[in-house]
Amino acid sequence: GSDVPVTAGFAAGALGRFAKPWDYDHVVAVLGSSTFHAATAELAAAAPCHLWLHEASLVGVHVGVGHLSGSQHWATAHVAGQLGDAERARLGGLDDGVLLDAPRLDELGVTLLEPVLARARSVIVSSDRAARTVRGLRPDGPPILVLPHANRPRPARASVPGGADIVAPGWLAANKAPLVALEVLTRLPGDVHLSFVGPCDERTAAEVRSSADTAGVADRVEVTGWVDDDAYWERLSSARVGLGLRSNDRGEMSGGIADLISAGVPTVTTLGTSGPSSPGLQVVALDVDEIVAGIEPLLADDDRWRSASADATGRATSWTFDDVAAGLLDWLAIVDHLEPATVERLPRTDPATTERAG
Repeated sequence: GSDVPVTAGFAAGALGRFAKPWDYDHVVAVLGSSTFHAATAELAAAAPCHLWLHEASLVGVHVGVGHLSGSQHWATAHVAGQLGDAERARLGGLDDGVLLDAPRLDELGVTLLEPVLARARSVIVSSDRAARTVRGLRPDGPPILVLPHANRPRPARASVPGGADIVAPGWLAANKAPLVALEVLTRLPGDVHLSFVGPCDERTAAEVRSSADTAGVADRVEVTGWVDDDAYWERLSSARVGLGLRSNDRGEMSGGIADLISAGVPTVTTLGTSGPSSPGLQVVALDVDEIVAGIEPLLADDDRWRSASADATGRATSWTFDDVAAGLLDWLAIVDHLEPATVERLPRTDPATTERAG
């Protein structure tokens, strides 16, 4: 939707070798907490970039690279080198093995963001929680933009789905609380099916299948693994209810949840960064009773489902990729004139959307 032409594309590793960061007015480094982002994280630590963080953590990048290295000595030294002073003090007295334990680092509030924040021109995150984490690391650091996840609206749902299918899209890993989802399934009446749609950690997938078998619901649970785009949207479009659980979060929003509401699927989630709760996107605690209470009426009441689906679609159409693109371009145009520690939020809902952190 923007008028900015895209004239060429380079891998992150090309910047600094074949294309120089200073040849551009702005370099936006899009970072998530996985090894897929290792080259971009290296670039962002070496050159001034605008950091666009999926979550307020790079633990998955550096611990993942450490495990892939095959050398525990190198891996431990590599992760230690990413620690900020406050994070190093927090780990004081703990065994070095914790440096290669990503879930434990998350529990301890370690982010490994310091090297990239030291060079950042600005930081873009998707939630206030992530903004607070970044600001806590650098109270007088670069300006922050809270830019929520975009939605990809699909054609409106023509009819109520005939089945009782629950779909949980996205990468399947332990932090998605799949065993809680299985317990929810056992508590729902009728012939309800649960599908985990998307790439998966094989160890988690095996645990899900084994637990479903033990619970006697193996015939009503599916772990698809990766599927192509057509199959993915077909799965979402035929679902009655969407499910997005987290045992923990680091301030991220969920692309899977954005896709569910874009497809008009009433969704129940524990991810507080999803925004205010509404009929089409109910935000609940990670509690089986609460999750069941959110799902069951959507399975049983067609009128309630229609109202919730319309609400989900309305949420999706109110904030699209065009809105995010416009917000990003506006931010890049003004950010160099902002004072450190400024926090701005989009979409703007009132005049007081820019603050100076104190």
